[in-house]
Amino acid sequence: MLGSSRELRVNSRISTRVSVAYPKHFVSKPSLAKTTHLASKISDDEANGKVRLVSSWFTNHKLGVAAAAAVITVAALSGSASPALASASSAETVASATTMAQQFSEQLSETGFYQSFSLVFLSEIGDKTFFVAGLLAAKLSKFVSFIGSLGALAVMTILAVLIGQIFHAVPPGITQGLPIDDIAAVCAFAFFGVKILAEALDSEEGESFMDEELADAEETVEESDTINQTNLVAQIASTFALVFAAEFGDRSFLSTIALSAAQNPVAVAAGSIAAHGIATGIAVLGGAYIAKYLSEKTIGIIGGSLFIIFAITTALGIF
Repeated sequence: MLGSSRELRVNSRISTRVSVAYPKHFVSKPSLAKTTHLASKISDDEANGKVRLVSSWFTNHKLGVAAAAAVITVAALSGSASPALASASSAETVASATTMAQQFSEQLSETGFYQSFSLVFLSEIGDKTFFVAGLLAAKLSKFVSFIGSLGALAVMTILAVLIGQIFHAVPPGITQGLPIDDIAAVCAFAFFGVKILAEALDSEEGESFMDEELADAEETVEESDTINQTNLVAQIASTFALVFAAEFGDRSFLSTIALSAAQNPVAVAAGSIAAHGIATGIAVLGGAYIAKYLSEKTIGIIGGSLFIIFAITTALGIF
């Protein structure tokens, strides 16, 4: 009895659905088989309707679907290949940057940039203008001292390069074919190299060339009217004039002339100005204090040796 009641309730619900969907086919007292057949037909029709709906959507949007599939495929392929491509691209970038750096370094070496930088830097450390810049930085300001000093040294460098180019531009008819610019450079390098090495090797513990330069710089600054200027422009102009006068005819000035006569003038000027900028920066930040911890003898030996080496290499280039 219980099973029959449950079956009747199920049949009643199915009959209700059938009566709504298919009123013409509804029978007041349907059999279980007929009711089940009609329910199955409804399910099939609903499924077929959904399939037709999906098929119609794909038909109407087939171009969009194809484009989306193509985009997804390309993205998947590029995603799988991107690590290898990125790795190869990175390796090529590093190799290209390394090659460019090597070529740039070789070009600087061949044109005289390194030579002028090293010679001027070693010549300026502990020199009179080095201490003048340091003293003015303490009495005025670091900005005024750096701008005025570097401006004077840059102008002096350009002047030295122009003088060197005058030697280089002498007509061969006057020199009878002799490369007087290279010969003058060799003589200047050899002279400074021997002089610096002799001073460094003969120096004793109680003697100090830097102390003499510092005393000379202090006297020069005290005698000048630079520290009494109150206007910023006047202070920079006075610093410029003071350093320019102290640098004229100095060792770095003469070595720049010699290098410009034998090497590329632009590279020589760039190397010299860069060296002056770094040396002046050191002086402004505390040149007198830093000089106490520098080995004057070591600097002299290194600087003199470089002058001798450049004299030899320039002489070999003549023949």
